[in-house]
Amino acid sequence: MDAVFHENLSPFEFFKTIESFYKYYENDFEKDKQSMFEKIKNMLNLYPVIIILTGTPQDPYCGYSKTFIEIINKLEIRYKSYDILKNDNLRGWLRVYTGWKTFPQLYINGKIIGGCDTLKDLVKENKIMDMIPEECSRKGAIKELNKILSINEIVLFGEVNIVYIY
Repeated sequence: MDAVFHENLSPFEFFKTIESFYKYYENDFEKDKQSMFEKIKNMLNLYPVIIILTGTPQDPYCGYSKTFIEIINKLEIRYKSYDILKNDNLRGWLRVYTGWKTFPQLYINGKIIGGCDTLKDLVKENKIMDMIPEECSRKGAIKELNKILSINEIVLFGEVNIVYIY
């Protein structure tokens, strides 16, 4: 949107110019907000337990993320993670979406649970495992494995590497 400000604009003309900018950016903001909220919602619903941290589980960027990952690993929870440092736009919108300003963050079934201190408190109060969906717990993994073993005579375990050729 192009606008030219002149010293000789009347207060009314000045106000109208400012108002047109406001309406333009307000509309743009709402479109961006709706789009990002939809992307965030989809991302958080990809897996029952999502952790968003600074860095990766193998290489956390800060002390909070390192402590967070150590706690999660001790609990033997299966999760998907996202390095929030990879996307400034997502980082900003996620704060608006949840109202939670710091990272790392724990999400269960698409809902924010909290950060490192919240996770510590839930562990201390023995409440965290009651919140974790069974399929993401060690107990759920063992149950799934026993089911596979009970219905199959031969089970082959291994790592699958997929190679894409372009």
